[in-house]
This record gives sequence, C-alpha cells and structure tokens, in this order.
Amino acid sequence: MYPVTTALSSTIISSNKGSDVRRVLHPLFDTTEVLEGCSRTPLQRRLYLQRIRYPELSCGTISWYVFYPFRLKIDYIAAVFGTRHYTITSAQGFKVVVNGLTSSIPKSHIHTSTPITSISGSPSKYTLHSTDSTIGPFKHVIFATPAHISSKLLTTLRSHDPEISANLNIFKYVPSLVVTHTDPTFIPSSPSFHRDLHFQRPSTPISSLQKLTNYTHATHILHHRSPHLQSLQVYQTTNPNRYPQKGSILSQTWFERYLPSLESLKTRKETFGRNGWAQGTDNMWFVGSYLGEGIPLLEGCVESAEMVVEMLLEREDGKARWTSSWCA
Repeated sequence: MYPVTTALSSTIISSNKGSDVRRVLHPLFDTTEVLEGCSRTPLQRRLYLQRIRYPELSCGTISWYVFYPFRLKIDYIAAVFGTRHYTITSAQGFKVVVNGLTSSIPKSHIHTSTPITSISGSPSKYTLHSTDSTIGPFKHVIFATPAHISSKLLTTLRSHDPEISANLNIFKYVPSLVVTHTDPTFIPSSPSFHRDLHFQRPSTPISSLQKLTNYTHATHILHHRSPHLQSLQVYQTTNPNRYPQKGSILSQTWFERYLPSLESLKTRKETFGRNGWAQGTDNMWFVGSYLGEGIPLLEGCVESAEMVVEMLLEREDGKARWTSSWCA
C-alpha cells in the first residue's frame, strides 16, 4: 500500500471583509502567520510545508508551488469550502452539458477534428485555415488554446502584433497526465479514510513517467458522489508515479498545464485581463485557465471566457456588463 495523505489538516473560514482576506486555523500557527505564509520557528515552517502545502495540490512540482502566491491558494480554497460538488444527475454525464451549450448552434457552424494551422485577413474579415479547408470570414477570433499555441497561431497572421505574441510566450507549461482507472490501490484500503481526493507526496516515478518527477499525485474517487458509478468504483489519478494495474486503465491523457509565476501573473492582469491592452486588439481575444484568477484549473477557463464574452458584447452594443468576479 502506497502512503497517501487523505485530507488537509487546516480549516478555512471566509472573512466578511472580502475575498482578499482569508483565515487559516491550524494548531501549529496563529492566523496572521499562516496567512502570510510564514511561521515562528524553522521547525514550524518545515512542518507546515511538508504536511500541508506540499501535498495540497497536484498540478505541479514542489519547487514552483512553494513560491506560488499564498493568497491566491487560500482565496481559491475558501471560495469552495463548505460547498457541495456539482453533480451531473443524467446517466449521459457531461454530454448533457455539451448538448445544452451547443443546441442552439447550427451544426454547419460546428467544426470538430479541424486543427487550425493559420489565420489570414484583417479585423472584421478573418479566415481560418486548416490542413484541408478554410472557414470564415469572421469579425472576431477567440483563442481558446494554451498561450504558446495561441502565440504560434497569431504569428501566422501577417498583420499580427509581435508584442502580444511575446507576452503570450511568458506563460509557461509543463506536462501532466490524467489516468482514469479501476485500481483501488491508489486510495487507502480502509473506507473510513476515503475522501473525494487523495494526495500522495512526490516519490520517484517509474522510468516511463520520469517527466512527472517531483509531482504530487492525486486520486479522485469518481464514484464517491455519482449515483451512476457506485457499482463501478472508478478512479481518476493525476500525475501518478506508477501506472494502475494491467487491465484496469480505462483512459489516459497527457496534456500541458500552465504553471503560474509572478511575471505571468502580472502579464495576465496588465495585458490580458479585463483592462488589459491586448484583449480585443484587432478583434482578437484570449481565454484559458492561464487567464483565470487563482489556481489554473477548468474554472479559470470558464471565468476568462465569461469575461471575454462580456467585453465582446460591450464592444458590439455599447452596454456595460461585468458579472465575472475573478478576472480583473
């Protein structure tokens, strides 16, 4: 049985002074010290880092996470603390969500399995090019791809702004792996320790997973909340240090995950935020987890998309909108 940490030992309480102030209560520290990410003694700091901060997130290595802005982590955790998970009640799962979002769009306007290789044209008359077709013209183009891919596509446009491309390349990514499986050895054997998420501190991965060295690995019990998976016992492990048992893997996906830095966080706000100069320049817009506030997960994709839609509609009809609460 592999060592697994099953839960954070801290308690998060939302302050009535707004999202910028979060209080973390832990027996080793007083509130102010933990909020500032420090402690009274080197021993307390080491215990805090080892027991809480190292294992609490599985989207990167220890080296970057320790120096990730502490306030953003606390804001993110506090925003969802004490709330229930969003559960799809339909047996069709997320297909219901996709169908709901796309039902009003003519099928002739939806192009799947169509990698865009270049862009041509000018503002209000853009054409997208794939390996075997052209699509357009379009008045606006929204880039919903990783920052460096957006930069590469942008440079195919003759009239592109090189400064926007350079700013997109400031956002750095690392490889990440998600495996959906039925191997129960990735969680504690005792049901009393079962939680939605189970974290394991970094350990030396097998040779084929060396790209994940120093990554925390996390296993999500998918059937913990879903009434449709109770009898299947399905798990999803992010950045594993070993593969599930043979025959238990249902699917696996390698992808790139954005790793925040102080430089990229500044670029996000000043260049691609609501008041950023690059959003909407020449009717070009950018969305993705790298442009959401806080820890870069799917929520950031939704937040940045909401922001861009609001900004685009404001430009079209002149009516001010601002319902996105995180992207600034």
